Amino acid sequence: MAERVRAIDCGGIGAFHLLACNSGLADAINQKVNLLKRHLPYHESDHVLNIAYNTLTGGTCLDDIELRRNDEAFMDGLGTERIPDPTTAGDFTRRFCEGDVIELIEAINSIRPKLWKKRLHRRERGEAIIDTDGTHALTWGECKEGIGLSYDGQWCYHPLLISLANTMEPLYLVNRSGNCVSHDGAVAWIDRAIGLVRQSFEGVFLRGDTDFALTAHFDHWTAEGVGFAFGMDAMTNLVQIAEGLEDKRWRVMRRREEPSPFEVFLVAETQDVITTTGGLKVVPDYTLDNCPSFDVLLVPGGWGTRKELGNERNIKWISDRARKAETVASVCTGAMLLGRAGLLDGRRATTHLGFLELDAGIISRRDG
Repeated sequence: MAERVRAIDCGGIGAFHLLACNSGLADAINQKVNLLKRHLPYHESDHVLNIAYNTLTGGTCLDDIELRRNDEAFMDGLGTERIPDPTTAGDFTRRFCEGDVIELIEAINSIRPKLWKKRLHRRERGEAIIDTDGTHALTWGECKEGIGLSYDGQWCYHPLLISLANTMEPLYLVNRSGNCVSHDGAVAWIDRAIGLVRQSFEGVFLRGDTDFALTAHFDHWTAEGVGFAFGMDAMTNLVQIAEGLEDKRWRVMRRREEPSPFEVFLVAETQDVITTTGGLKVVPDYTLDNCPSFDVLLVPGGWGTRKELGNERNIKWISDRARKAETVASVCTGAMLLGRAGLLDGRRATTHLGFLELDAGIISRRDG
């Protein structure tokens, strides 16, 4: 009897393969991922599943595929006589570019809605909970393409992981440099995940830590009916203040339904794209010549203000338009431009401590 019994330590691999075939996963990969000119003897799905099965059975590198190829019980579990060897698998992975990786992810995701509808009861599809997080994946070298030095001094990648908490499935895994911030590029992938789960779930709810509290996108998520709960940094002083409040002081904060009372626009000499010191690119809405009337004038600061101190056209525009505005203010060294325009004479004013002496020479009269 013992001679007729063969077993493998990766039980269920045959069931995994049947699921991949019967669910349409293999066909979806072959349709969306086009890396091979000829399919003799393997299709794209054969390579992808071969690498996946190697990982599921404890493989840590492509060379471990050779162990699988020489394991008769493993091959019988898959119901096949051959699988791609490590060299062929390596050649296949080198064919991928970023777009191909995205196509592979979307091919896998294309079958998820059908499985959710089939496997989950309707009440389980009431609300999809999408979790977003970033993690550090350490490397063993300093010359790998795309890695970076993380905040804690580790050479690593910093992949973005977006998953469906209801079923604990990873929806999107996006590789990034180790020195990027957690939310870098996250919004586009979150929006993709929202569109994906909405094919099967009635509602969507987003979760994440402080880094993903991207307030600039709260409005459009709310408008689309998406709920969210993002953590905020628990700073010691704020925790103490919050815990010291009486229960009756707490209430649910609800967003105002009426639109913002302000219409904000950017004005410059031309409407050319402006690149800031930090690399941020901004596009002015108006020029000095076609700017409409306004109530509030806010003059920015930064390194560029040194050059603008000699820009008579700009200074005259600030002087003229400020006298018609209800409120005039500046940020940091923007105070020097207000001073050059004569708007701070006789007033208390300050700026960055490194430029107080320069500021004092610009403002002709000051009382403190």
